Amino acid sequence: MKNLTLLTLTAAVSVLAGVPAFSAASGTAVSESNLGNTMFVGDSITHGVNAASWRWELHKILVDNGISYNGVGYVTGHHSGGVKVGEVYGNVAFSNAHSSTASARAYEIAGRSSDGKRFNGTNIKNWLGLSKETTNKSTYTGAVYNVDSFFMLIGTNDLLSDNTAAGVTQDKINNLLGADLNGGDMKTIVDAMYQSNANANVTLFSIPCWTLHPNSNGSDVHQAVADYNVKLGEWVTNYNKTNGKDITYVDVNVGIIDVASSTPFYGVQSMFNKPGTTSGCDGLHPSAQGDLIIAGNVAKALGYAGRTAGQERKAEENFTKHFANFSNVPEGTKNVTVSDGKLDFSAKGESTFTVGWDTKDTLKNGFSVNFDLLVGNGATDGWNSTDYMSVTVGDSQRYGTLKVSEAYIQWGDTILYSKDMSQNKDALRISYVVGNEAEGLTAGFYVWLDDLLIGQGLKATEGSNNSGVVFSYSGTGTVLLGSVSADGSGSYAPDTTLYTNAEDAYYASAVGELPKAPAQGGVNIPSTYFSFFKENLTASGNYSVRNAAGGPAKDDIAVIRVSGGNATHVLANSGTYTGKLYVEVKGGNASSWYGGHTDGNFSGNVTLRLTDSNTGGSTVFGAVNAGTVSGNVYLDLKAANATFNSFTNNNPVSVAGAYNASITGVFHAQISAGTFNYDIIGGLQKADGGQSVGQTKIYINGGVFKGNVYGGGFAGTVGSKAQTRSATGTVVSAVTVTNGTISGSVYGGGAGDTINGNTSVSVTGGTIVGGIYGGGSSGVINGNTQVTVDGNIAQLRSSPGAKWCEISGGGTGGEISGNSTVLLKNLSTGNSSNGADRYAGTISGGKNVKGTQTLVLDNVSVKNLGATIADFDVVTIQNKTATTLTSLGGASELNLAAGTSLTIDAKADLTALRNVTLGTQTKLEFDFSTLSKEADLVLVVAEGDTSFSILAVNGTEGIDLSRVKFKVGEKTYDAVARIPDAQAGTVFIGYSVPEPSAFGFLAGSFALAAVVSRRKRKSGGC
Repeated sequence: MKNLTLLTLTAAVSVLAGVPAFSAASGTAVSESNLGNTMFVGDSITHGVNAASWRWELHKILVDNGISYNGVGYVTGHHSGGVKVGEVYGNVAFSNAHSSTASARAYEIAGRSSDGKRFNGTNIKNWLGLSKETTNKSTYTGAVYNVDSFFMLIGTNDLLSDNTAAGVTQDKINNLLGADLNGGDMKTIVDAMYQSNANANVTLFSIPCWTLHPNSNGSDVHQAVADYNVKLGEWVTNYNKTNGKDITYVDVNVGIIDVASSTPFYGVQSMFNKPGTTSGCDGLHPSAQGDLIIAGNVAKALGYAGRTAGQERKAEENFTKHFANFSNVPEGTKNVTVSDGKLDFSAKGESTFTVGWDTKDTLKNGFSVNFDLLVGNGATDGWNSTDYMSVTVGDSQRYGTLKVSEAYIQWGDTILYSKDMSQNKDALRISYVVGNEAEGLTAGFYVWLDDLLIGQGLKATEGSNNSGVVFSYSGTGTVLLGSVSADGSGSYAPDTTLYTNAEDAYYASAVGELPKAPAQGGVNIPSTYFSFFKENLTASGNYSVRNAAGGPAKDDIAVIRVSGGNATHVLANSGTYTGKLYVEVKGGNASSWYGGHTDGNFSGNVTLRLTDSNTGGSTVFGAVNAGTVSGNVYLDLKAANATFNSFTNNNPVSVAGAYNASITGVFHAQISAGTFNYDIIGGLQKADGGQSVGQTKIYINGGVFKGNVYGGGFAGTVGSKAQTRSATGTVVSAVTVTNGTISGSVYGGGAGDTINGNTSVSVTGGTIVGGIYGGGSSGVINGNTQVTVDGNIAQLRSSPGAKWCEISGGGTGGEISGNSTVLLKNLSTGNSSNGADRYAGTISGGKNVKGTQTLVLDNVSVKNLGATIADFDVVTIQNKTATTLTSLGGASELNLAAGTSLTIDAKADLTALRNVTLGTQTKLEFDFSTLSKEADLVLVVAEGDTSFSILAVNGTEGIDLSRVKFKVGEKTYDAVARIPDAQAGTVFIGYSVPEPSAFGFLAGSFALAAVVSRRKRKSGGC
């Protein structure tokens, strides 16, 4: 699978210098596939009201096209509804950052307002670092953003919400655009954008149409806003001409305006939220369908290809069945004639044309149909939306029907797009997409009009009497069907010449394509031999399960089951007890949080399991506001319907080892199901009294995780100072991932705590969008770190700011006092992100590691491990590994075990390389010219081993062979070169021993190769 890289995705990135702005004249996009830091400016239509806003739909277009960006801004999230921060599409997280808010006016964003109602009185000059004085005359102390690309949709409230009785007056338009269409608040805002970045990409949107609304419904008001949009387009032309800029102007209304409406500039009701004229209705803010079309219009204006929904693009003529330029009536028709190469369905009575799937088609990967269609005569004798062409597509399990009338394309009763279909020149395509929820791709039918996606995830009806495509019309108008293509081998997006960045675009994985790794970290609740037992308890209020169950306070062994109820808090235990406590919560809801233990000391182990119909609540703690748990705390979270938020916005977490409490033993969390909207931490969220956790073990075996996963915590310590930092020392902070989808990163360390001991991250499965780090995002690790990626099951994705998920023995912050090791093992060949050749944008030892940084490749058979290798001291190749690396990451030591093979890119910098150890029957290829010309390279080989060769490319000119030494046992020998084939330009290098016939390599027995090519001399003018 392939992804955008917004480039992967987490850190802020800027567009490279020299990248041109969007061109309004040519309609082409920036030359680089990266928008850099991107700010969306506007009101509630951009903020999001009861839908995810067009920003979410544009995010999916960019991911499908491999285009990177990093959302920045003063606001995060939606006004209401919508998707959460970190929601994933195509394995790329949605940052949901912007500078828009409900009810915003242009004069507020420009800083002209004196009341400062919105944005807390701040304005665009504050956000871009151009002024510290806010609109309401206070001092701005918020973040300042370096922005490369701006998208702005503003003006609806300026025109429609201020003094609504006066209508859309000339004064309102003058305030926005200036009396001469050269000034106004729009100029103040755009000037600020270019002042902050003279090469910024700026895109301005027309104001969207609307439908029934509690006010502003008169035809004159609708027409006045349509006229304003024309003037806005003129304003953009004037600004570009006067200032030498290339603002792109986008008309977002194509397809969402009801072409059949008698009211001008009137929206299709299905494109808007809750149309109506009474209180509580809306009709002004786009629905999810409206957002889809708006985003598609933006992409077209910028010259981007449309959505692919993660599908391969395929031209209709390459489908398994293709009919074009009909010369006669094909089989499978009824009441159909041929007219100018098209099938004419205008005959009186029901007309049909059927195409079945090929018998060889499996349909398991979906199916597609592509066709050209003209319907009716438009407005000539009134819009006829009663008669329509039905296109039913399906197989034996599922089907759906698209209806096309003179004015509308619709799915069921929902209008997807409004257009005069009598003048249609664009092909329609319907595909059933299997989907992949882990990647944010919804299963269902997808509909394209040319390259514009107009329907996504449309619900299929189960069961079907036909398997194929049926076109039918029973009306009295004119219907002409042009070329028809059908393909049951898969779901395909339309082909396009605008698809310019296929290499980094998102391609969906087939559902069930990868097996699941075995779950790890089992938590056991015994089934018998309890001294005390209660079940079917009903929780309510502030509920301590242990206290509610009763029983002795000492030497108590119990299984207690809660099966229902609603509580503000659910606590496994509250008070001072001794013994073993097992709590299983099978049902009910806790609106605040679950805690393993709270209040007082507990001597023994606590086990808390959440399962079955439990619906969760807020943070799950191992211990909270207590003294000390002198034992272990086990959490077993497997409630599939539960969604966990955070009980505090200060360093929010959904699972934490402790909060102002200590655990002397192990905090052990096994998570198999559920949705976790914030970070998972094994250590402490808060430690006002210097609390600690003895050891943490986090096992991710399933579930959806919107934040990061940390072995450590935000405060306090994990482990004790007595823990050793030796290679065989105790791992005190460990994270294991076998399944699940993690939108953030995985850290062996924490985000501000101290870890005394070693850390470990092991990934054998699941999907990770951020990065994999042995260290933390901050804090101190007094020990070593190790990251292991084992097998081909794990899917590492792209995230905002990076091309692919980074793998690092270090962290994104903090300090590691010991060594770091990155181990990649059992990785076989793959050509997509499922395979190891797409496993990382960067594999590094970590810049914050004080000790030795080692990369180990163990049984890696990927032909070309195309990651960037950085910050290593040692690279070790072992256990049948045969691969190519882009570099050694600055390593001074390279070790190849017997029977391994390594090729190093000819452009790699090997000036730091000093020692190479070669086992028997090894192969090493590299470019001699990349070695240091001032320092020796020592090749260590086994005594008596003659089964190696070093092949040189780019010649031996400038290479001092006296600096290449062979070490055999305790002896060192000089390198010797031999040229067996001058025409081939091949140079073999071995060592010479001062005994007869003891040249250190034998012709025909070379199993180790390492490099170079001899430059051929010019002769005879050739």
